[in-house]
Amino acid sequence: MSTHPDLPDTLVHFTGRPRSDTDVPEFAQGSAEERLVSILHSGVLRGNTTYGTDAPVICFSEATEEARRVMLREGVRRGPYPPWGLVLHRERLIAAGARPVLYVSRAERDQMKEELPRRTYNRCVAYEPDPGKGWSDWLFER
Repeated sequence: MSTHPDLPDTLVHFTGRPRSDTDVPEFAQGSAEERLVSILHSGVLRGNTTYGTDAPVICFSEATEEARRVMLREGVRRGPYPPWGLVLHRERLIAAGARPVLYVSRAERDQMKEELPRRTYNRCVAYEPDPGKGWSDWLFER
């Protein structure tokens, strides 16, 4: 049972998040199902540099079951997520070093680049809900 009743006990690593044309690392070729099979055969999750990171990261979603249903049924911005991914225990991931991202403004993120260790900096995600400031909102994937 979670000590935070508003958060799920599991996290999801989706293998088929809708991608842009420029966001396709070599290991992510193929369908979402093929990527899941590859992960299961190799026993390895591979990270990718993405959206301003300078080292590979692996993304997990802490979306609730209802939010997962919406992501699979309707999607957000890029359409529905294919129904493929790994559902893993939150506590085990945290014990292995997984940590939540830090949502900060772009200005804060730029400042932190020189001040934080690389591993911590790569957890910083720009959050700009104002279109006038170059809109960036990934909270739906949290």
